[in-house]
Amino acid sequence: MTNLPLDKGLRKAVERQRDAICDIDMGERDLLSPEQAGPVSIVERRAIAVYVAALHQERELVDRYLALLAESDGAGPALARVIEAEARRAAAHHPDPHLPAPASRALIGERLAVVFAHIQALLTGDRKGQARTLGWSADALGIVSRIMTLVIFQVRMIAGLRQCALARRNVVPLARKGYSHDV
Repeated sequence: MTNLPLDKGLRKAVERQRDAICDIDMGERDLLSPEQAGPVSIVERRAIAVYVAALHQERELVDRYLALLAESDGAGPALARVIEAEARRAAAHHPDPHLPAPASRALIGERLAVVFAHIQALLTGDRKGQARTLGWSADALGIVSRIMTLVIFQVRMIAGLRQCALARRNVVPLARKGYSHDV
């Protein structure tokens, strides 16, 4: 998060929260760039981060995760564009569940298509949709949930910092001692 291209006011707010943000960055590194991928591949992890950030329409995070995805072995720009487009389509249909289009499913694969539907179900509270996780183990779904939690936390933190920066810009400075504002 410390490397996001933010405006000056938001950058100052981030600087004041540097320790907390460094912890978030380490968590992000552990989840999205682990030494051993385990049941969720690096490409899948980063695709999930792109998808969740795009669902929440947080441009800086989407761009960050698209760049990470592009660095992944086995991921190309076409995959990144399709994932972002599917997330935009899903966000437009929110809260109604939205399955990736057949052409998109062919490119992203059935496994990611299933988990994207699962993510939407989690975000909308659709209990039936949450159960449709064919091909994903409990351990893998735990990783998916942690990635979702991380990205949603980042989205909320950025929104909060943005509000703080905006509030600081809109604060009227106090009058100097002995002076008053014209009313």
